[in-house]
Amino acid sequence: MGDEEGGDLKGKFGGLLEKAKETVNRIGAKRIVVGALLVVILIWGVFLRPVPGKISVSVVELDNEEQVVSGAQVYLLNADGKMVGSEVTDEAGRAEFRGAPADAELTIEVDAGAMYKTLRGMSVRLESGGSSSLEAKMERATSLDLKVANVPNTVGAGCGKSVAVEVTNLDEEPADIEFIGGGELEGRVFAPSEQLAGKTSKTYIVQIRARNDKAGDSISGMVRLKYTRKGFSVDMNVVEKSDFKLSPSTIKSNINAGETLKEYITITNTGKSEDIDDLSFTVAGDIKDWTTVTMTNNDPIRPKEEKIATINVDAGGSGGKYLGQIIFSTSCVTKPVPIEIAIKSG
Repeated sequence: MGDEEGGDLKGKFGGLLEKAKETVNRIGAKRIVVGALLVVILIWGVFLRPVPGKISVSVVELDNEEQVVSGAQVYLLNADGKMVGSEVTDEAGRAEFRGAPADAELTIEVDAGAMYKTLRGMSVRLESGGSSSLEAKMERATSLDLKVANVPNTVGAGCGKSVAVEVTNLDEEPADIEFIGGGELEGRVFAPSEQLAGKTSKTYIVQIRARNDKAGDSISGMVRLKYTRKGFSVDMNVVEKSDFKLSPSTIKSNINAGETLKEYITITNTGKSEDIDDLSFTVAGDIKDWTTVTMTNNDPIRPKEEKIATINVDAGGSGGKYLGQIIFSTSCVTKPVPIEIAIKSG
């Protein structure tokens, strides 16, 4: 009985195989392959082909996002740099590309006219049927050149470092000069702000502060001119802050009216690693208009080294006691030297 059933199944299978061969012979193998390919293409077109999406672009002024830029020409380019779409921003500074290619490398280019530099190279890639929103920040069309010397790589904890930056305005018209910090330098950059006349150069002292950072921290970012992408990178390690000692720490003297008191103050860098390169002084009190302070030189004071300040006080008052002070300061340390002068009359 078992042999009969096995033979029956074998016969049925053989019959199906013969019918399949007859079908192939009748239709043709090539037609079957073509049909299968058409089915695959149909499935890809319906289920697998990337569905176009939407790209929204908002055009604003760099560092002034409330200033939208209307009437700007926005281009959508493919990986070969060929334009696949073009729109103009509306009154709200927006442009929209519907039906943008998906699963493709695309870039945005914005031409906002003579007031701004053309923005190129904003990359975007859409998922199938997806959407993306971009903000194009337009740089003002100024012609400014920067030269920076000796960007510091260390800063004392809680202190600051100064950088000399020469700015040249190559245009005929004045340009707004204001330095700002980006990245971790946001809110840490301090420098004068003004208009720089056309065809002129000026050196600005830009100070970068470490604020509440501790030794062992690091600070990195960019210092640049506001409304432009012109600037320089900063990468600083935070070290133990520098300190200094003043000797003598007070001055007290008697002098005849009309004479000059001459004293010397030694400033010693007691820090371990940081030079003192931003030492300044002010004179306050009764002796303010009588006193001059002259430093040995303008060189930084290295750790364990010293510098001499020469103090000249012209006794211009009548007899009596006069009080004042000379205040020595760095970006993180301030120390006064009290001065008491008794002028003898007649």
